[in-house]
This record gives sequence, C-alpha cells and structure tokens, in this order.
Amino acid sequence: DLDKNGETPLVTFKVSLSTLGFSTAYRSIFINTPQYTVLKELEEVYAVSSTELDEGKLKQICTDILEWADNQNTNQIIYDYAALPTNSELDLIIRHFIALILIGDVEKLKFYKESLKDKNFSALIKENIAHIIDNVLTLARRYRTGFRVVSFLILIIFAGFFIF
Repeated sequence: DLDKNGETPLVTFKVSLSTLGFSTAYRSIFINTPQYTVLKELEEVYAVSSTELDEGKLKQICTDILEWADNQNTNQIIYDYAALPTNSELDLIIRHFIALILIGDVEKLKFYKESLKDKNFSALIKENIAHIIDNVLTLARRYRTGFRVVSFLILIIFAGFFIF
C-alpha cells in the first residue's frame, strides 16, 4: 500500500523506560507535564516498511525492546543523574534535581539553596529559584525515608497504539 505521496509508509518504534518514582517526582515539580517522564530512551529507532511488517518481525522487535529494557539498571541511571555537574544542559540539570529527590540528598539541595546567596541574581530570580528548591527539598525529605525503584514502565508506540 502506498500513501498519498506514492511512498510506502514506515512504521516507527521509539522506545523509552521510566520508573513510577521518577515520573511522579518529575510531575510533582513540573505540574503541567505528562504522567510519564522518560528516564532513558533507546537510541535506536526501529523503522520498518509497512509492507515488511508481519507477525515475525513484530515479535522480533518486541523481543529486542524487552531485552534492552531488562538490561537497564534504573537505580544506576538515577544515581548517574544525581552525580551530574550543575553546568550540564538544562534537561540534564532537571534530571539531576529529580534524581536528588529520589535518593533523598537533602544536603546537596540545601547547599544549592545556600549557594544562591553568593550569586548575582535579582531578588525576584533568587526568590523563585529558592521556592523551587524548597519544593524539591520537601519531596527529597519524603523520599529520604526509603529510596526504592519498584518497577519500570515501558512505553512503546506502535503507529499510534500503546502497548503496555
């Protein structure tokens, strides 16, 4: 079958995983975000011609995806984010803060808040950043009681369908 441009359509598979804790902590800080927040993405994007996609090919792709997910150490990924420097890209800094929440690193978060005093920001910016860090600290104190990654979620998008 050809699409309206006369080309064979491709079916693409973009794969990621997360933990319930990571997604929940992220959403607690960034309220207007989706419930699912990517912890790690598979670098490879599977693209298959719609004419080549059959049950065998689909099973192989699913097997590869599940094998990849099974080989991920979500705890280590979170600790790696927690170890990132603060001069990283913005997306990584956000993940750094979320990881600090999950591991309950209240001391580092307090240090960041205290460091604001030495920065040459306007009072409004300092106040906003301090407010965000206060929210992060509150969450970190809650998570500090026990850091557990119970399970991970795999989100696989098959041409608009979700399979869990």
